[in-house]
Amino acid sequence: MSRQEFTRMKIFLALEKLVLHQDIETIRVSDLCRACGISRSTFYLHFEDIFSVVCWYWDDICARTLNRINVNLTWEEGHLKMLQALLERRPFFTRSFAKKDYRSLFVYGYRTTLEVHVRNIQLKLGRDLTPQERFELDYIVRALSAMTTKWAEEGMRQPPEDMAALFSRFVPPFARCM
Repeated sequence: MSRQEFTRMKIFLALEKLVLHQDIETIRVSDLCRACGISRSTFYLHFEDIFSVVCWYWDDICARTLNRINVNLTWEEGHLKMLQALLERRPFFTRSFAKKDYRSLFVYGYRTTLEVHVRNIQLKLGRDLTPQERFELDYIVRALSAMTTKWAEEGMRQPPEDMAALFSRFVPPFARCM
């Protein structure tokens, strides 16, 4: 692990602990810096704000899961791995998905996941998506993001295997490249 990755993980782990006791919106950068023993300037070398810490960890999970769909994982396998990763940090993600404004994990996850799926599917198909395919993919990714958010908000009680199987049933045939 590089020094940068180590510092980012240290910041994330401190945020994860703080989120257990207060809403993410109320955590200040100074609180987070104090909790992990770093300066504000060190924090800002690595992140723009508190929400960017959440996004960084989400991106890390996606690099190992959703971003690999239609590369070397099926839709069900990728979603299962993602849901299991969220479940490993249940308290953090239950509270992170509760945020409902424009900087929510739902909105961020939907946007970034859609971009990756479009890229991966087009690479596998060897062509651009048609307007109808893009429309269908947009709606399914938004729906899956909403389902993930609801699952997290409800405490992640449904087994990840059940959720991943459910997600997989909604994928349009053109998007099943694996």
